[in-house]
Amino acid sequence: MTTAYLDGLGVGYDLHVVRAEGRIVAGLPLTRGIGGLRTNPLYCKYLGLAWEGPLKADFSDYYAHVETLAALVKATKSFDYTFHPSVPSWMPFHWLGLHEQTAYTYVIPAAAKDSWWDAADSRIRRAARRGLKGGVTIREGSAGSAADVASCYKLANMPFTSRGARPLMSEERFCRLVAALAAHDMVRIWFAEETGKGATSAAAVLYDWQAAYFVFNGSSPHAEAGSNASLLAQIIQDALNRGLDFDFEGSMIKPVETFYRRFGGELRPYSRIYQPSFVNFCKRTAIQAVRRFGGYSR
Repeated sequence: MTTAYLDGLGVGYDLHVVRAEGRIVAGLPLTRGIGGLRTNPLYCKYLGLAWEGPLKADFSDYYAHVETLAALVKATKSFDYTFHPSVPSWMPFHWLGLHEQTAYTYVIPAAAKDSWWDAADSRIRRAARRGLKGGVTIREGSAGSAADVASCYKLANMPFTSRGARPLMSEERFCRLVAALAAHDMVRIWFAEETGKGATSAAAVLYDWQAAYFVFNGSSPHAEAGSNASLLAQIIQDALNRGLDFDFEGSMIKPVETFYRRFGGELRPYSRIYQPSFVNFCKRTAIQAVRRFGGYSR
């Protein structure tokens, strides 16, 4: 378990732990997100319970961890977190009176490193080849280069700025996050570059001990067709070669989901687990309004 990503984001959190025989065996970080409420902060897709080592086949140890934290969870009226796909079941939270909403991501497992590309949709393979034939080259940038980090930030926010929406994270905060994660070798930035245009697509990818997570990505409106497909294909292969799964941190926005699905990953569910409280109802209503009228939901 590590809190390096939360520390890099600069968000407030309390870490509650479960101990057995003098050592920590599980933990539940309660972060403060929008409005200071107990929820995922922006750009932190997965939170929830984490634990040491593999769980027992019947998940009895997982259920015991949740039971140990039960009083805390029930007392937190704004409890509203999306849990990592590895969490086996939301059932013990159901027993505590919480509700659940299922979402989905796509994951390409490390074991597929020699076969995933052949299994990808032919449209993605053609797009990537078209990009490379059009002069696109892929480069791993330097997280220690101010110019590379600034270029990555600008391109990754193109999906927002190109339609007049404000970036969800300031450039200053993005630079601090990259620097903090680079100190732990937890981030890499990547570019698709074109002759005469420079970088036209970029991504910042988060890494931990089990997976690479596709967190930030965007392209210039003037990018060569296939630029982003070429970039993502190279990032995926690099992660799999490192023995890591590749997690798209899936979007439920239809055109984004369609693009990700074409890379041939395994569909995996993950849960939003939340208190059915008035404060959470108001928060979700406000978020939906901001997404709709601020240009963040398409």
